[in-house]
Amino acid sequence: MTDLLFAFDQQALIVKDVQESFLSFFHPLLFFLRHFDSIPYYLLFTASIVSLCPKKEGESALYLVLSCFYLNNLLKYRFDMPRPGAFIPDLDLSGIGHHYGFPSGGAMTSVIIGTLLARHIKHSSRWFIALCYVALVSLSRVYLGAHFPIDVAGGLLFGILLSGIFLLVERLMTSSALSLNRSRFFLVALILTVSLYGIHPGGATPLILLLMSGAAVGKLCFFENDRECQKALKLLVTIAGTLILFAGFKWSLKGGLINNACLFALGFWIAHGSHVLSSKIEGAFKSR
Repeated sequence: MTDLLFAFDQQALIVKDVQESFLSFFHPLLFFLRHFDSIPYYLLFTASIVSLCPKKEGESALYLVLSCFYLNNLLKYRFDMPRPGAFIPDLDLSGIGHHYGFPSGGAMTSVIIGTLLARHIKHSSRWFIALCYVALVSLSRVYLGAHFPIDVAGGLLFGILLSGIFLLVERLMTSSALSLNRSRFFLVALILTVSLYGIHPGGATPLILLLMSGAAVGKLCFFENDRECQKALKLLVTIAGTLILFAGFKWSLKGGLINNACLFALGFWIAHGSHVLSSKIEGAFKSR
Protein backbone atom coordinates (compact mmCIF):
# COMPACT_ATOMS: atom_id res chain seq x y z
CA MET A 1 0.00 0.00 0.00
CA THR A 2 2.82 2.42 0.91
CA ASP A 3 4.73 1.61 -2.28
CA LEU A 4 1.58 2.26 -4.32
CA LEU A 5 0.81 5.53 -2.53
CA PHE A 6 4.28 7.02 -2.85
CA ALA A 7 5.22 5.29 -6.15
CA PHE A 8 8.81 4.79 -5.02
CA ASP A 9 9.89 3.06 -8.23
CA GLN A 10 8.71 6.02 -10.31
CA GLN A 11 10.31 8.50 -7.93
CA ALA A 12 13.58 6.58 -8.20
CA LEU A 13 13.45 7.12 -11.95
CA ILE A 14 12.89 10.85 -11.32
CA VAL A 15 16.01 10.93 -9.14
CA LYS A 16 17.92 9.16 -11.92
CA ASP A 17 16.71 11.75 -14.46
CA VAL A 18 17.81 14.56 -12.12
CA GLN A 19 21.29 13.06 -11.81
CA GLU A 20 21.59 12.71 -15.58
CA SER A 21 20.27 16.21 -16.32
CA PHE A 22 22.26 19.45 -16.75
CA LEU A 23 22.69 19.45 -12.96
CA SER A 24 25.52 16.94 -13.38
CA PHE A 25 27.60 19.90 -14.56
CA PHE A 26 27.29 21.27 -11.01
CA HIS A 27 28.18 17.95 -9.39
CA PRO A 28 31.12 19.34 -7.35
CA LEU A 29 28.91 22.02 -5.79
CA LEU A 30 25.97 19.70 -5.10
CA PHE A 31 28.28 17.03 -3.71
CA PHE A 32 29.91 19.62 -1.43
CA LEU A 33 26.47 20.62 -0.13
CA ARG A 34 26.18 17.22 1.57
CA HIS A 35 28.23 18.81 4.38
CA PHE A 36 25.30 21.19 4.97
CA ASP A 37 23.35 18.22 6.29
CA SER A 38 25.79 17.14 8.98
CA ILE A 39 25.90 17.42 12.76
CA PRO A 40 29.18 19.43 12.88
CA TYR A 41 27.73 22.01 10.48
CA TYR A 42 24.47 22.32 12.40
CA LEU A 43 26.29 22.71 15.71
CA LEU A 44 28.70 25.33 14.36
CA PHE A 45 25.91 27.28 12.65
CA THR A 46 23.76 27.22 15.78
CA ALA A 47 26.72 28.19 17.97
CA SER A 48 27.43 31.12 15.64
CA ILE A 49 23.81 32.32 15.68
CA VAL A 50 23.66 32.03 19.48
CA SER A 51 26.89 34.01 19.89
CA LEU A 52 25.96 36.78 17.44
CA CYS A 53 22.36 37.35 18.61
CA PRO A 54 21.04 38.93 21.80
CA LYS A 55 20.96 36.33 24.57
CA LYS A 56 17.24 35.47 24.52
CA GLU A 57 17.08 35.33 20.73
CA GLY A 58 20.11 33.04 20.72
CA GLU A 59 18.44 30.70 23.19
CA SER A 60 15.33 30.56 21.00
CA ALA A 61 17.45 29.71 17.95
CA LEU A 62 19.15 26.86 19.80
CA TYR A 63 15.87 25.34 21.01
CA LEU A 64 14.36 25.68 17.53
CA VAL A 65 17.23 23.72 15.93
CA LEU A 66 17.13 21.04 18.65
CA SER A 67 13.33 20.78 18.29
CA CYS A 68 13.84 20.23 14.56
CA PHE A 69 16.35 17.43 15.28
CA TYR A 70 13.88 15.72 17.62
CA LEU A 71 10.84 16.04 15.36
CA ASN A 72 12.73 14.81 12.29
CA ASN A 73 14.11 11.84 14.22
CA LEU A 74 10.60 11.02 15.49
CA LEU A 75 9.02 11.24 12.03
CA LYS A 76 11.73 9.17 10.33
CA TYR A 77 11.20 6.29 12.75
CA ARG A 78 7.41 6.57 12.62
CA PHE A 79 7.23 6.50 8.79
CA ASP A 80 10.29 4.24 8.21
CA MET A 81 10.34 4.97 4.47
CA PRO A 82 13.06 3.75 2.06
CA ARG A 83 15.55 5.93 0.22
CA PRO A 84 16.27 5.87 -3.54
CA GLY A 85 19.27 3.55 -3.09
CA ALA A 86 16.92 0.80 -1.90
CA PHE A 87 15.51 0.59 -5.46
CA ILE A 88 18.52 1.60 -7.60
CA PRO A 89 21.74 1.29 -5.53
CA ASP A 90 23.78 3.43 -7.92
CA LEU A 91 21.60 6.44 -7.10
CA ASP A 92 23.09 6.77 -3.63
CA LEU A 93 25.98 9.15 -4.34
CA SER A 94 26.49 10.17 -0.71
CA GLY A 95 26.56 6.70 0.87
CA ILE A 96 23.74 7.55 3.27
CA GLY A 97 22.03 4.17 3.22
CA HIS A 98 18.59 2.90 2.31
CA HIS A 99 16.35 3.56 5.33
CA TYR A 100 14.52 6.35 7.18
CA GLY A 101 14.08 8.63 4.18
CA PHE A 102 10.88 10.51 5.01
CA PRO A 103 10.92 13.38 5.76
CA SER A 104 14.23 14.80 4.56
CA GLY A 105 16.20 16.10 7.54
CA GLY A 106 18.33 18.26 5.27
CA ALA A 107 15.29 19.97 3.72
CA MET A 108 13.53 20.33 7.06
CA THR A 109 16.55 21.84 8.80
CA SER A 110 17.28 24.09 5.83
CA VAL A 111 13.91 25.78 6.43
CA ILE A 112 14.82 26.31 10.08
CA ILE A 113 18.22 27.73 9.17
CA GLY A 114 16.67 29.83 6.40
CA THR A 115 14.20 31.24 8.94
CA LEU A 116 17.05 32.12 11.30
CA LEU A 117 19.05 33.71 8.48
CA ALA A 118 16.08 35.81 7.35
CA ARG A 119 15.40 36.81 10.93
CA HIS A 120 18.91 37.87 11.89
CA ILE A 121 20.54 39.12 8.68
CA LYS A 122 20.11 42.89 8.55
CA HIS A 123 19.82 43.24 4.77
CA SER A 124 16.96 43.91 2.37
CA SER A 125 17.70 40.70 0.41
CA ARG A 126 17.70 38.44 3.47
CA TRP A 127 14.61 36.48 2.36
CA PHE A 128 16.12 35.93 -1.09
CA ILE A 129 19.31 34.61 0.54
CA ALA A 130 17.27 32.33 2.78
CA LEU A 131 15.20 30.97 -0.13
CA CYS A 132 18.33 30.31 -2.21
CA TYR A 133 19.86 28.42 0.69
CA VAL A 134 16.74 26.27 1.18
CA ALA A 135 16.45 25.58 -2.57
CA LEU A 136 20.10 24.57 -3.00
CA VAL A 137 20.18 22.24 0.01
CA SER A 138 16.85 20.65 -0.94
CA LEU A 139 17.88 20.14 -4.55
CA SER A 140 21.17 18.58 -3.49
CA ARG A 141 19.36 15.97 -1.37
CA VAL A 142 17.48 14.72 -4.46
CA TYR A 143 20.50 14.95 -6.78
CA LEU A 144 22.69 12.97 -4.38
CA GLY A 145 20.10 10.20 -4.19
CA ALA A 146 19.68 10.73 -0.46
CA HIS A 147 15.95 11.38 -0.78
CA PHE A 148 12.96 11.04 -3.05
CA PRO A 149 11.19 14.27 -4.10
CA ILE A 150 8.34 13.40 -1.71
CA ASP A 151 10.86 13.23 1.17
CA VAL A 152 12.10 16.73 0.38
CA ALA A 153 8.56 18.08 0.00
CA GLY A 154 7.63 16.58 3.37
CA GLY A 155 10.77 18.00 4.99
CA LEU A 156 9.99 21.48 3.66
CA LEU A 157 6.39 21.26 4.88
CA PHE A 158 7.30 20.10 8.38
CA GLY A 159 10.06 22.72 8.56
CA ILE A 160 7.60 25.50 7.69
CA LEU A 161 5.07 24.22 10.22
CA LEU A 162 7.68 23.93 12.98
CA SER A 163 9.05 27.42 12.28
CA GLY A 164 5.56 28.93 12.38
CA ILE A 165 4.59 27.14 15.60
CA PHE A 166 7.87 28.00 17.31
CA LEU A 167 7.68 31.70 16.41
CA LEU A 168 4.09 31.79 17.69
CA VAL A 169 5.06 30.12 20.98
CA GLU A 170 8.03 32.45 21.35
CA ARG A 171 5.75 35.47 20.94
CA LEU A 172 3.34 34.09 23.55
CA MET A 173 6.18 33.34 25.98
CA THR A 174 7.38 36.94 25.84
CA SER A 175 4.01 38.19 27.10
CA SER A 176 3.91 39.03 30.79
CA ALA A 177 1.22 36.42 31.50
CA LEU A 178 3.30 33.52 30.20
CA SER A 179 6.82 34.66 31.13
CA LEU A 180 8.78 32.05 33.08
CA ASN A 181 10.68 32.55 36.31
CA ARG A 182 13.39 30.12 37.39
CA SER A 183 11.08 27.62 39.12
CA ARG A 184 8.55 27.61 36.28
CA PHE A 185 11.29 27.13 33.73
CA PHE A 186 12.68 24.16 35.68
CA LEU A 187 9.22 22.56 35.88
CA VAL A 188 8.50 23.09 32.16
CA ALA A 189 11.95 21.79 31.15
CA LEU A 190 11.57 18.67 33.33
CA ILE A 191 8.06 17.84 32.07
CA LEU A 192 9.08 18.47 28.45
CA THR A 193 12.19 16.27 28.65
CA VAL A 194 10.33 13.34 30.23
CA SER A 195 7.45 13.71 27.77
CA LEU A 196 9.67 13.83 24.69
CA TYR A 197 11.56 10.73 25.82
CA GLY A 198 8.30 8.93 26.56
CA ILE A 199 6.91 9.75 23.11
CA HIS A 200 9.95 8.48 21.25
CA PRO A 201 12.90 6.98 23.18
CA GLY A 202 14.59 5.48 20.11
CA GLY A 203 17.04 6.66 17.49
CA ALA A 204 18.96 9.83 18.29
CA THR A 205 16.44 11.01 20.92
CA PRO A 206 18.72 10.40 23.97
CA LEU A 207 21.51 12.41 22.31
CA ILE A 208 19.18 15.28 21.39
CA LEU A 209 17.69 15.38 24.89
CA LEU A 210 21.18 15.49 26.41
CA LEU A 211 21.89 18.61 24.36
CA MET A 212 18.55 20.10 25.43
CA SER A 213 19.18 19.23 29.08
CA GLY A 214 22.61 20.85 29.02
CA ALA A 215 21.10 24.03 27.57
CA ALA A 216 18.30 24.00 30.16
CA VAL A 217 20.70 23.54 33.10
CA GLY A 218 22.78 26.43 31.78
CA LYS A 219 19.64 28.55 31.70
CA LEU A 220 18.88 27.63 35.32
CA CYS A 221 22.42 28.38 36.48
CA PHE A 222 22.58 31.79 34.80
CA PHE A 223 18.88 32.68 34.73
CA GLU A 224 19.35 36.38 35.46
CA ASN A 225 22.62 36.85 33.58
CA ASP A 226 21.75 39.08 30.64
CA ARG A 227 25.02 40.89 30.24
CA GLU A 228 26.15 41.21 26.64
CA CYS A 229 29.76 41.20 25.45
CA GLN A 230 31.66 41.81 22.23
CA LYS A 231 30.17 39.65 19.46
CA ALA A 232 33.51 38.88 17.79
CA LEU A 233 34.99 37.64 21.07
CA LYS A 234 31.90 35.61 21.90
CA LEU A 235 31.85 34.06 18.40
CA LEU A 236 35.51 33.03 18.66
CA VAL A 237 35.13 31.58 22.16
CA THR A 238 31.88 29.77 21.28
CA ILE A 239 33.19 28.14 18.10
CA ALA A 240 36.47 27.10 19.75
CA GLY A 241 34.67 25.47 22.68
CA THR A 242 32.12 23.80 20.37
CA LEU A 243 34.87 22.24 18.25
CA ILE A 244 36.73 20.98 21.34
CA LEU A 245 33.62 19.44 22.90
CA PHE A 246 32.47 17.88 19.62
CA ALA A 247 35.96 16.40 19.14
CA GLY A 248 35.61 14.90 22.62
CA PHE A 249 32.19 13.51 21.67
CA LYS A 250 33.58 11.90 18.49
CA TRP A 251 36.64 10.54 20.30
CA SER A 252 34.45 8.96 23.00
CA LEU A 253 31.76 7.77 20.58
CA LYS A 254 31.73 4.35 22.22
CA GLY A 255 32.65 5.61 25.65
CA GLY A 256 29.19 5.71 27.24
CA LEU A 257 29.39 8.10 30.19
CA ILE A 258 32.11 10.31 28.70
CA ASN A 259 30.17 10.50 25.44
CA ASN A 260 27.01 11.58 27.25
CA ALA A 261 28.90 14.09 29.37
CA CYS A 262 30.37 15.70 26.24
CA LEU A 263 26.89 16.10 24.70
CA PHE A 264 25.47 17.56 27.91
CA ALA A 265 28.43 19.94 28.18
CA LEU A 266 27.99 20.90 24.52
CA GLY A 267 24.38 21.99 25.09
CA PHE A 268 25.42 23.86 28.26
CA TRP A 269 28.34 25.50 26.45
CA ILE A 270 26.48 26.72 23.36
CA ALA A 271 23.54 28.04 25.35
CA HIS A 272 25.30 29.73 28.26
CA GLY A 273 28.82 28.58 29.10
CA SER A 274 30.45 30.45 26.22
CA HIS A 275 28.48 33.59 27.09
CA VAL A 276 29.70 33.59 30.69
CA LEU A 277 33.32 32.84 29.77
CA SER A 278 33.34 35.54 27.08
CA SER A 279 32.00 38.07 29.59
CA LYS A 280 34.70 37.15 32.08
CA ILE A 281 37.45 37.41 29.44
CA GLU A 282 36.15 40.79 28.32
CA GLY A 283 35.89 41.99 31.92
CA ALA A 284 39.47 40.88 32.63
CA PHE A 285 40.80 42.86 29.65
CA LYS A 286 38.81 45.98 30.58
CA SER A 287 40.09 45.90 34.17
CA ARG A 288 43.73 45.96 33.06
